[in-house]
Amino acid sequence: MKDQLRKFLTGIDIKQEYVCLALEDITDTFSVFLTTRHDDQSLDVTASHRFLGYSPLLMAVPFANEDTPAARATDICLSFTANDSTVDCKWREFPSSQASVARLHLKRIVERRVGETFLVFYEGTLGWHRLLGAFHRMTNRWLQQIKRKPAGNVSLGSNLYEQVRIAYSLPRIISLVSVGDGARMNLFPTDLHGPVGDGHYVSSLRVGGRACEQVEHCRRIAISEVNATAYKAVYRLGKNHMKPMDYASAFELHTTASATWAIALPAAVVHYRELEWYDCFDWGIHRLYCYRTVYSRRVSDFKRLAHVHNCYAQWRNDAGLRTEYLLR
Repeated sequence: MKDQLRKFLTGIDIKQEYVCLALEDITDTFSVFLTTRHDDQSLDVTASHRFLGYSPLLMAVPFANEDTPAARATDICLSFTANDSTVDCKWREFPSSQASVARLHLKRIVERRVGETFLVFYEGTLGWHRLLGAFHRMTNRWLQQIKRKPAGNVSLGSNLYEQVRIAYSLPRIISLVSVGDGARMNLFPTDLHGPVGDGHYVSSLRVGGRACEQVEHCRRIAISEVNATAYKAVYRLGKNHMKPMDYASAFELHTTASATWAIALPAAVVHYRELEWYDCFDWGIHRLYCYRTVYSRRVSDFKRLAHVHNCYAQWRNDAGLRTEYLLR
């Protein structure tokens, strides 16, 4: 009866808020298109945009030419579409597509020159979606407002939470960061990260966390995409963001270390990069880092771990898109 009531109120069958999956197994995912108020052209940023924060919502978009209208715009719209990318309507004065399932309005906050790339960072200001019907969108907003938050968790306002749901309507890779000083190390997960071209990388960590201190102290890290079958072990490592470094024997590690700096790698590593950070800035609860990629190597052919919000998972179920989820 409790499950039936939850489904009636939320429209969502899946209990887990974030649902794991193997990235290579999911098909028919959304495409993401960028538009500005003053340009009718849309830019496909599905593979290039980076989701970097949730309080506030933070995105970064790379541009090859900083003089293009999109790169100069003070605010942008990201449209998440299931099939048709044709610009045929307006949303808050932004060109968009009637086929959009979700849209994010973002304002420009900072830009950085990252190698040959002009990288612009944006903060979310409004999110709209139809992943659920109107009744369930309303009841979910109400339930989010009255939900008791565990100690230490960040409270997200009603529309900010909708923005987060939209950001996680695209599978986000969960990687493991290895950091150490030779004697001790730490291993913790992140999904707020991604490459910028071949030679650079961006990520964020929560300001004030142990993980943040450790990365800044060591400067050099390894970040590993991992085997999807390790999803339970990876989620258990979430607490390590606030833990001190420990001896290597406390972790499940691969038999070989990283090629350049001999940083320990997780046992489930599929692909790793060695990174050295050279720039950072704070925004909201996040510290955003820019890194140089020193080395990159694929270790195995296993499928990579990612996750989505259960709101998107429900949309897929309702749309008849068969998906195999890894439920913890």
